[in-house]
Amino acid sequence: MLLSDYELDITKELFNIGLANSADAFSKLTKEKVLINGFDLAVMDTISMDQVLQEYTAEPLCVLTTAVRGNLQGISYLLFDQRDLERIGEVFMPKVAYQPGAPLSEFQEALLLELDNILSAAVVTQLSNFLNVFTYGDVPALRLLTASEALASFKAETRQYDVIFNVRARFKSYQTNLQPSFVWFFSSDFIALIKQLIQDKQQLSLLKNEIIDLL
Repeated sequence: MLLSDYELDITKELFNIGLANSADAFSKLTKEKVLINGFDLAVMDTISMDQVLQEYTAEPLCVLTTAVRGNLQGISYLLFDQRDLERIGEVFMPKVAYQPGAPLSEFQEALLLELDNILSAAVVTQLSNFLNVFTYGDVPALRLLTASEALASFKAETRQYDVIFNVRARFKSYQTNLQPSFVWFFSSDFIALIKQLIQDKQQLSLLKNEIIDLL
């Protein structure tokens, strides 16, 4: 990984702010205040990919993917297992009996795609704004996969992308307790953009100090 500890901290903050913005959208859906109560971002490799998926035992997994387009290329994977889907049903579909393992209804699929759109779009928008780059999330897609099938998809992405993050956040309110897990893949351009962001901020700070000294 070519990010320093400081650069990784900046990356974490960008993702954290993006997901915090998505909590506002969740608040509108649930009609109550939703907060981020726990957040973590970790650098991944092919070994840690397997460790992430070992935590999911209630198969099949609901895997939502969103391609990142524009001047920054990448793809996000949002993972829900059957227990997550049950919690989502309790929050957003209280009048619909969720049956673990049963095929998803059109309404359930639409809801999950909208949740992915809220989460992914918030992060991509944050990256676009702060990194000053044109990028956007494509239309999300949904698949039901086993953990081994999801791992195979992850490994296939490493042939194109070499920056990999596992992002976890806990959305908490009186009735909401969602803990989505993301795997984000980016091109090496991501590293260059983070470094450029920090350099620009440092140069701006130096310029301000020089102006103050002249006054």
